Amino acid sequence: MVFYVLSGFFIAYSYHKNDWSLGEFYFNRALRIYIPYLASIGISIGAMYLAKEIYPAFANNSETKDFNGYMVGSYKEQSLIVLKRTLLFMRSNGWYYGSNFVVWSLLYEMFFYIIVPFIHKGSKTFLMLSGMIFFITTFDLKEDLFNSFNIVHRFFLKYAFYFAIGLYLYDWMENRPLNKNLNLVIS
Repeated sequence: MVFYVLSGFFIAYSYHKNDWSLGEFYFNRALRIYIPYLASIGISIGAMYLAKEIYPAFANNSETKDFNGYMVGSYKEQSLIVLKRTLLFMRSNGWYYGSNFVVWSLLYEMFFYIIVPFIHKGSKTFLMLSGMIFFITTFDLKEDLFNSFNIVHRFFLKYAFYFAIGLYLYDWMENRPLNKNLNLVIS
């Protein structure tokens, strides 16, 4: 969750300092996320095939350790459908192509990138609204019910709040009188 707060902060910083058009912002964000993402998928797939070459029983391994189970499951579930969904940051039957499970967070990062040009000037309002939704649903929803929501609902019910904290912290730091005096001294 700290990652999302930092992301909110640094995206607000970048957005304000670069004075991007909407198209430039989206293009820049897509390049910064998608190229390393594609490389990580390639490396993950290569590592899985290398593991199979080094340890041929890998593909049939049924060890109960979570990590091994994920890798074996991902290896067995490789298909064009899984690859397509992975390229869109989405799981297919619980698997990502290449067994790269840390990418789940990038889907929520992309949702944030989509909305940030429209909310960056209202960070306090976004923080209050997302905070109310977060706290109401945190105490009201059971984890299994939360997981049954689609990814867009999950973003707004849970993760948007963390991004909002980062946006608000940037705006708060940028608008403090001390910060303006400090900028004069530095210039």
